[in-house]
Amino acid sequence: MVGLVLLAPQWKQRRYEAAFLLGLASSLRLLLLPAAASDDAYRYLWEGKLVREGISPYALRGDHPDLEPYRDQYWEGMNNKDKLTAYPPGSMLAFAAIGALGYDLSTLKVAFALIDFGMVVFIFLILRRRRLPVRQLGYYAFNPVVLVSFAGEGHFDALMLAGVVACLWAIDRRAWLWAGAALGLAVQMKFVAVLGLPLLLWKGRVRAGLGFVGTVVLLALPFWSSIPALFDGLYSFGAERRFNGSGLIAGELLGVSESSLQPFLLGGFLVAFALPWIVKRGRDSWASHWQWQIGSLLIFAPTLHFWYLSWLAVTMALRPSLLWMLLSVSQAVYFWVWQNYAATGDWDLTVWQSALLWSPLFLLAIPYGLKSFQDWRGSRGVVEIPQRSAEDSWLLVVPTYNAASRLRSCLESLRTDLRSQDRIVVCDGGSSDGTLRIAEQMGVDVVSAERGRGNQIAAGLKRFASRHALIAHADCRLPESFLDDLRTHMVKSPEVVGGCLGQRFDRNGLLPYRFIEFLNELRAQNWGIAFGDQAQFFDRAALSNERFPRQSLMEDVELSLRLRAMGELSYLGRECASDSAKWKQAAPLRFKLVLGLLLTYGWQRFWKPDKAAEIGNRLYGKYYS
Repeated sequence: MVGLVLLAPQWKQRRYEAAFLLGLASSLRLLLLPAAASDDAYRYLWEGKLVREGISPYALRGDHPDLEPYRDQYWEGMNNKDKLTAYPPGSMLAFAAIGALGYDLSTLKVAFALIDFGMVVFIFLILRRRRLPVRQLGYYAFNPVVLVSFAGEGHFDALMLAGVVACLWAIDRRAWLWAGAALGLAVQMKFVAVLGLPLLLWKGRVRAGLGFVGTVVLLALPFWSSIPALFDGLYSFGAERRFNGSGLIAGELLGVSESSLQPFLLGGFLVAFALPWIVKRGRDSWASHWQWQIGSLLIFAPTLHFWYLSWLAVTMALRPSLLWMLLSVSQAVYFWVWQNYAATGDWDLTVWQSALLWSPLFLLAIPYGLKSFQDWRGSRGVVEIPQRSAEDSWLLVVPTYNAASRLRSCLESLRTDLRSQDRIVVCDGGSSDGTLRIAEQMGVDVVSAERGRGNQIAAGLKRFASRHALIAHADCRLPESFLDDLRTHMVKSPEVVGGCLGQRFDRNGLLPYRFIEFLNELRAQNWGIAFGDQAQFFDRAALSNERFPRQSLMEDVELSLRLRAMGELSYLGRECASDSAKWKQAAPLRFKLVLGLLLTYGWQRFWKPDKAAEIGNRLYGKYYS
């Protein structure tokens, strides 16, 4: 999954990339169809059969004597016969419809696999519309949890996620009534989707609320008289069961009793649920909020089954997350439960097996907590960002110092999409090799400033007004139509305040080039921290000239941190070709130096954010020594 996203080949034509991604996604699902279905699928089929017979599954438990005439092989294989069902009315209607097509496990699995693949197609279209890298589709399409959950075991969560993807599709078009209806459909497939409602109402107001309520009520009407019994089943499955919850596992490892943990788990969920509103105040996208709210539930809930991670995978293509990526892989530990069951008769994981499954969370909890605190601290005083237009102007800033050998090709690549309202400025730090002569020959504006990229860029921003800015290093060549993609992305993504295009070296080879590219993309995608040679861009209405970091080194990291606190950052995957000469010799030493400087800056800056410029200037001397 990770390799197909971050190490994907560079396709010359986008249709080849689409054919590769969608073709591989469908092939993997076909290969998994013969796998054994989950025993949950037996309940789907049998309860769908009851609905077709005109019987409400909410009225009677599966083992009730009155239902004896309807027992069959699927009733025999069904688990928890002594409990009322916890599935919403919409899912019951879906089970009945699928069972009418074919009352067997194969039909059920094929139906869920088709719905799953339909989501792959729609996520692909959303990515393409927003001009995000379509290879990020792999975070869903090739996610091991998704593949095993739907095409492999036939879990019905695909029905809920179809509503979530439809909601995202409608939000992209600002069709708030349809977005509310789609989320209502998702809730009628699985109640957990209701966690996406607060931000949807915040953004869509009355229209989203009407669509949501109308859909929920409409699908509940066939079961109206027996709906109250549904909550008994929901309570039995949701509140009385305990399995593999991260809080419970942590408590066992620390010797804390389960009863003592209950208030902590509930309080932790409520705090985590509210945190995005405290930190971001509704500025993030609905996809980011969905990921945070569902993630909070999974972390603090007493039960986690591996297929619950699919609830998050559906938004990972839009907002990649290192934590959920790693947890999607560590869920392989879950399948030890069958070996334990065969050996002991207990369907459970040992404490240490569960600890291994949750290890990504335990390892990354502190870094993510520090990141959230840092974003909250930097988000104070954030201004409201005006609506964007495709006609907004762009300032393309090129900081230079003795860059004559590469500057011409850089400026030529910048001019390809330039319009009358856009301009290029070269911000020079005292070159003596003909850099200024080349800039003048190319007909671009030149500004002289104190040496140091942050100082030079700040001088250019101060001299020229524009709505957006992009910073390109002189040794980079930008891809074709990059500015057109940027314009479209910023208009289609109002929550985004900035980001980067990406970077590839101008020569091939796995080490060190592909390895460095892999780490750069992983960092920019998951942490929002870009380096200057990844071509950073931002909305100047979100970041005033006064807030741009005037420092000699790490101005790119500081810019990322300041933007990240104000809204969302995007990795566009329109990679610039950068000079590989500096990595040709002593690459390990250079990598060690850059990593050490980055960690040093990040740590010192966390404790003293007001000293960022001083820290960067001090590291400048160390870097260039």
